[in-house]
Amino acid sequence: MDVLKQFSIPLRGLGNNLHQFEFQIDSSFFSCFEDSIIQDGSFKIHLELDKRTDVLEFIFHIEGSYKTDCDRCLAAINLPVIGKHSILGKYSELENEEAEVIYVHPQAHEINVSKYIYEFVSLSIPLIQSYDCQAEKEPPCDPSMLEYLEDEIEEEENEIPSNNPFIDALKDLNKEN
Repeated sequence: MDVLKQFSIPLRGLGNNLHQFEFQIDSSFFSCFEDSIIQDGSFKIHLELDKRTDVLEFIFHIEGSYKTDCDRCLAAINLPVIGKHSILGKYSELENEEAEVIYVHPQAHEINVSKYIYEFVSLSIPLIQSYDCQAEKEPPCDPSMLEYLEDEIEEEENEIPSNNPFIDALKDLNKEN
């Protein structure tokens, strides 16, 4: 059975109205995409499809997490991800794609949204892969690495020459807080 078949939405039979779909994706979904930046993750996708006579509007709500290494301490973490993305579908004889518009043949029976889900989940991943894990009961961060980083920052601050009035002013601001 094709893993991505479940992401096909039937266009025939859907009235012009707002329709909602729920998808659950995991590692098997990401393995279908070559060189996926996510290897192990679990996401809930809520799709709102506003079907009108001349246009389709797809709104993807993404919520979940994936396993990665923390950019701050290098520990394995489950990084939470939240996102909202939309794309318009226009009816056209030519099946083409642009940045925010896809063209759907007027006689198409269904549309598979797996490609768009993958792209939007990938776009929702933050550039800096760390989060406020200190709020958790058992933070996944490596305390020895965080202590090492704190020591390095303190050493760098001590090495900065104090004859620069801008740096002195910044240090004074830091001391006040």
